[in-house]
Amino acid sequence: MVYQRTGNNKNIGAEKKQFVLPGTEPKDEVLEENLLDVRNLLKNATSSQAAHGKQAGTKALVNLAGIEPFYEKKFRNDRTLIFESRFESGNLAAALKVNDHDYHLALQNDVNTSGNTQWFFFRVSNTRNYSTIRFNILNLCKPDSLYNEGMKVLVYSEKHAAEKDIGWHRGGTKISYYQNGIKKDTSKSRGSLYTLTFTYDFEYDDDNVFFAYCYPYTYSELVDELNEIMTDPVKQQYVTRKPLADTLAGNKLEMLTITSKQNPENMHKRKGVILTARVHPGESVGSWMMKGALDFLVDPNSIEAEYLR
Repeated sequence: MVYQRTGNNKNIGAEKKQFVLPGTEPKDEVLEENLLDVRNLLKNATSSQAAHGKQAGTKALVNLAGIEPFYEKKFRNDRTLIFESRFESGNLAAALKVNDHDYHLALQNDVNTSGNTQWFFFRVSNTRNYSTIRFNILNLCKPDSLYNEGMKVLVYSEKHAAEKDIGWHRGGTKISYYQNGIKKDTSKSRGSLYTLTFTYDFEYDDDNVFFAYCYPYTYSELVDELNEIMTDPVKQQYVTRKPLADTLAGNKLEMLTITSKQNPENMHKRKGVILTARVHPGESVGSWMMKGALDFLVDPNSIEAEYLR
């Protein structure tokens, strides 16, 4: 068996594009008590295993400049998959190779929670075409999942995207979500953990393939979106941007006010509607919903949006 530590990072300032690497993060009492003992979890899981869109262009999906892999091939025909999650919004704490076709995975807890785990986003490399691999994510916490209702894992293959112009898509087979018998025992919560297991057939040699819970939407993407709005000479006439607070991760929590600035004397008579999204890390669909709402509300060519403003 091969153990790979894959890392878990916080984005501490998208505008500076800085990330905290494992072992260098500042001491944080709230964060440290959420850290998962992944080695023990993977060991327990191994012993009890039998218990049972489109993104085109040449821009890299994630930024891994200067990041050295935790695992390197031991010999030329080493078929061990190499895992990585040290990029913005990435989450995979560790991987354990059971054999060439089976891997146990463990996620890092959401920061400043009592042990919630749902969001995953990681890359595998050193792939072989026609190889079928089973992935077992061992430490999910929800008692049920849409994976049992037919939802598939989100997949992005760099070579598939380059060859067929198909980016993120749903994939995987033999998908199951079930209680695994591993007990969750922390200072704040008790109960059983759950496993998501799925099988994936790799199509290319030496591909970089990403797996995620849902379509990623990063903090950097949000900042770029807001900067684009505020630098537009038309949109900035009816959009105001200001910070409300800093998040526990050190990012800015911002508020946009979208309304016509004509006739300011009747501003207090206008009705207000508050839109908010992405309360939890795994709710990236909320970010995409908010992006769609913002794109509509600030559209200078939309009669409906102009009426609402």
